[in-house]
Amino acid sequence: EVFDVNGGEPDGEQPDYREILQYVRNNDMSKSVHYKWVSDRIEIDNFIDYNIAHSFYCNTDWPKANVKVWRPKGGKYRFLFFDCDRGFIKGNVNFNIIDHISGIDQWQLLYLYFLNKVGIHSTDG
Repeated sequence: EVFDVNGGEPDGEQPDYREILQYVRNNDMSKSVHYKWVSDRIEIDNFIDYNIAHSFYCNTDWPKANVKVWRPKGGKYRFLFFDCDRGFIKGNVNFNIIDHISGIDQWQLLYLYFLNKVGIHSTDG
């Protein structure tokens, strides 16, 4: 299954993906039990690489647009890297991609609450 996420909301029903977003909104991702619940449903390394790549390329029309999520049958959600035509533009040299990312609801949830675990992979101590 493949679907688009625009403005932080998945296109179509996508109840399993919406459940993840709701869970992240309502739980402290610094607690290992909550982090594990999400990491059982999202491929964490893919999510990290996906965010790093778009940030590195300074893709300015992302993450509000051009987000595709897929999941193999019985597997975890993964993010597709595509449409980076607004990245590596000369005018983007002084563009602050972190400020840009943190201003959008979906990425406030997943990026700020979740990616703070990069390298730590959740410890309660």
